[in-house]
Amino acid sequence: MNDEELYKANKASYLTDWKDLLALMLGWSEERVLAWARQYEDGLDGRDGGMFYNDAPVHYIAPLLVPPGIRQNLNGLQELQLCWRIQEAIENGNSFCLCDPNHDWEAAKDRVEKILNEYGHSLADARD
Repeated sequence: MNDEELYKANKASYLTDWKDLLALMLGWSEERVLAWARQYEDGLDGRDGGMFYNDAPVHYIAPLLVPPGIRQNLNGLQELQLCWRIQEAIENGNSFCLCDPNHDWEAAKDRVEKILNEYGHSLADARD
């Protein structure tokens, strides 16, 4: 597989993962996910030398799961730490969870909800 084929395969995988996760977590349509993903087009196509793929797909969506009502009360480091917690809650110790057919996605959603509840919010608050 040459670089172009590899980037094409990785792009398809990330887009599929984002569509699945954002539909589950935020109720997003495929069209909305694809519109949001356009900001990452250069990375997805490998025009950044492949650096984009150093982070898991979950890394890119974690900030979307932080409701504005939480975000406005956090500094940059606190928000980053919250995003890490959300990513960890989704992955549940399995950074390859997106490839794991036995990963419990409803439990992952519940773990994210539990974190957001600590701040008096829920995933519903992250939907717009």
